[in-house]
Amino acid sequence: NQQNQDKKDEKQDKQEQQKQDEKKDDKKQDEQQQQADNKEQQEKEQQQQQQKQDKLSKQDADRMLDALGKEEKDVQDKMKKERLKTAQKVKIEKDW
Repeated sequence: NQQNQDKKDEKQDKQEQQKQDEKKDDKKQDEQQQQADNKEQQEKEQQQQQQKQDKLSKQDADRMLDALGKEEKDVQDKMKKERLKTAQKVKIEKDW
């Protein structure tokens, strides 16, 4: 009779241990899932910040266009002066 009781107690202990192990495993899986979710969220936030940094503001774009326009005008003026200098240097000899 005592042996039967011992076997029952042992069986219950094993079942309780299994339940505790399952709870630990579930808790561990939940923690891993939470860590993965947190990591994913951080990556999303970093991507959004990077996209914001990559975008030019309207003011920056206007400044860049103005600078390019000024540079182009300077180049055109320089080319025009060069053409005028060459035109003045060339003497036309009249052979009449």
